[in-house]
Parts: sequence; structure tokens; C-alpha cells
Amino acid sequence: SILVNGEPWVAAGWYYSLFDNAETNLTEFLANQARMGMNTMMLYTFPLQMFHGEEWAARQTRALDAADAVGMKILMDIEQVTMPNVENTTEYWTEFEKAIQAVKDHPATLGYYICDDCCRFAGDNAVQAQVYRAIKQLDPYHLTTGAVDGACAADFTDGEGPGGMNTLSIDVPLNENYNPDLHARTGPEVSENTAN
Repeated sequence: SILVNGEPWVAAGWYYSLFDNAETNLTEFLANQARMGMNTMMLYTFPLQMFHGEEWAARQTRALDAADAVGMKILMDIEQVTMPNVENTTEYWTEFEKAIQAVKDHPATLGYYICDDCCRFAGDNAVQAQVYRAIKQLDPYHLTTGAVDGACAADFTDGEGPGGMNTLSIDVPLNENYNPDLHARTGPEVSENTAN
């Protein structure tokens, strides 16, 4: 289970994209969601400081402050840095460290969303595992998560990927329900219910 300040935390919420919605709407959106009983928000496609400079770092802090003001927790979307084509340079890892340091002590941070449709890159899970280890060195207290369709979840969560390689990268998987293969694994009665 997820613990926040030593107490069980059952996450209920949505994702919010600043690319699709104005930043000025975020504070109002968070307050409305909190009033409806939501307690968690993922800032989906929310740019990290390492990609967009100090102005975006300030926006990130304002978003976290707004969430904290209404008692919500935030999953930080850092999937951009876990894909197989990331640059493995000293500059990259320095910026990555700065990005984690910028949010790890904020009271609204719940954890890090490190991959979307994680099974997409199932042949190269070592990059995500490397990022996971780097995150845990910088911030051992917050969880990592990612959206998986179920078929490859073990590749990320049990630490034994293809060839016995250490691929642990997701503490709490988010199960997707929109992959067409879901029908083959669940049967039509479950698939019809999840589609409604």
C-alpha cells in the first residue's frame, strides 16, 4: 500500500496537461477536484525544468503549491527522460538530478510517473531501470509509477526482465484498460464493463 506521512493513501484523481489547458485554470481545477473527493493529480506532459528552463521550474512550483493548498498529492510526469533514446551524458544526468531535487521535498509530491504505455519499449527496459535507480538514490521515499497494459507489467515490477536483467522501475503500476489485447485476457464481459 501507499503510505503518506505514515498513513495509508488511496489515490483518486485525474491527469492534467498544461499543453491542453491553461495554467491559470489549474488552481481552480485542483480546488474543484478536491471538493469532489479527489486527492491525487498527475501533471501529464508537464515539462520539467531540465527541458524548459527556470521559468518552467517556477510554474512547476506554483502547481505543487496549489495542490498542497487543497490537500492534493502530485505525480510528476518525467517519462521524457526514461525513453530509450535519451542522451546518456554528464550534462543530461546533472539536469535530471536538478529536476528531482526541485520537487522531492515538496509536501505535494507523491511520486514520479516514469513511463506512459510502458510496454511500448519492452525491448529496452534497462533505460527505465537505470532511471529508477537514479531516482531512488536521489529520493528513496517517493514512489515510481507508469501505465502498463498488464501483459508486460512483470518486466518492470519484479526486477527480472528479459535475459534475467535487472529491470525494476515501477513501484506501483497503473493498469491501462484501453489496449485491444485486454479483451483477449479478460473476456468480453469484463471488457464491456470497463468500456462503459
